[in-house]
Formats: sequence, C-alpha cells, structure tokens
Amino acid sequence: MTLSRIGFAIGRDGLIPRGIAKVHPRWGRPFKVPFSPVLPIVSALACLYLMTNLSVETWLRFLAWLLLGALIYVGYGRRKNRLARRESEEHRDDNVEPAAAG
Repeated sequence: MTLSRIGFAIGRDGLIPRGIAKVHPRWGRPFKVPFSPVLPIVSALACLYLMTNLSVETWLRFLAWLLLGALIYVGYGRRKNRLARRESEEHRDDNVEPAAAG
C-alpha cells in the first residue's frame, strides 16, 4: 500500500508518467491491478513455486534472519514504547501523595 501511495505522489508531481497517479473511480485509491484477479493469483502461485524450489539451507537462513529481526523489533519496541512509558508515568503520579497544606 505504501509503494502505491509513493507512486501516486511522484506521478502527481510529474516525475513519472501521470497515468500512475490515476485513482480508482469507485474506491479513490491509486493503482488498479491489471487483469485482476487473474494476475495477482498467477503471481502468488509463481512465488509459491519459487519458494518450494529453495534449498533447506536457504530456508534455515531465512528463519535465522527472521528470528533475529523479530528479536530486534520486539526489543526496540519494548524500550521505545510510548504508551507503556506514559502509563508508567501515570502510575507513578498516582502513587505520589499531594503535599500537605501548611
């Protein structure tokens, strides 16, 4: 979806053919898929065919990189999670008793 929006913006700006910036008349989204639904189905089947012909070593490497990427993603997300930080600050504020009036 992001790539289609980028193509739409670049086409609208005239950096690539303006036909790329056309939107679907009914849904207002860029990029109608040609020969839909045949082309997407054939493309998915072609990808599956290529994937079934990969070696076991390739799949193991893929899984290793996938796990590494997931660990980095989760680790980064836990440290940089704004919602959790905000909730912990609210919890800290709830535990602070107001100063006694003098």
